[in-house]
Amino acid sequence: MDEKFTLFAEYVKHFKEEFDYIKDMFSDDVQEAYKIMIQVGDIIADPSNSDQSLRKAIFEKVPREKIKWAVEVISNWKTEGEQKAEDRDKERERRQKRGGMEERKMTEKKNQELYENFDTTRILYAVDVLDEVRPVISDQFNEDGFPRPPEIRDKLLKLHEKAHEIINGEFRHDTDMGMFDLAWELEEELYDVIRNLEQIKKVIDDLTDLTPSEEDEDAD
Repeated sequence: MDEKFTLFAEYVKHFKEEFDYIKDMFSDDVQEAYKIMIQVGDIIADPSNSDQSLRKAIFEKVPREKIKWAVEVISNWKTEGEQKAEDRDKERERRQKRGGMEERKMTEKKNQELYENFDTTRILYAVDVLDEVRPVISDQFNEDGFPRPPEIRDKLLKLHEKAHEIINGEFRHDTDMGMFDLAWELEEELYDVIRNLEQIKKVIDDLTDLTPSEEDEDAD
């Protein structure tokens, strides 16, 4: 069997074992495309198919056009994160080209779509969540009214001092000088910050996903 076919069949074998666990992350057409390629992999791996009849065996069971479609779908598929990044780049270019923010045309259909799919109180919730993050990452003010860096900055510098002394110092230390406890404390604080920021990001993502397309803006 051709080495490329062998590698493909081996890849499909491992992918097939994981597919049931990850298939829900794919859209219906991508799931169907992967099922087709798994079927092709099973045919290739079947020892009863000789090198001479392999291609014939594939195309007898899976039409050539179906395989071509599956390859195209999988090749063009993007993860949700990749698609969002692409959309973000396009919108950034749009704002730069048009000189910043502008009012977009809203059709009756788009107004109805927004009404049915987005609850504006979620934005107020995002403000509340941000208020939970502010004490951790914002500058604070002392009694004289002068700003001072957030405590997390001081902890990071303290962590660096301990780590540098233990890792790069001239002498071996019998203890970690509290380095790991401090690192765990920072991790917990940062975990809470990231969790809260992700909640805010989800609210904004859900709204930007409803942005009018060029087709919407051109509609009467």
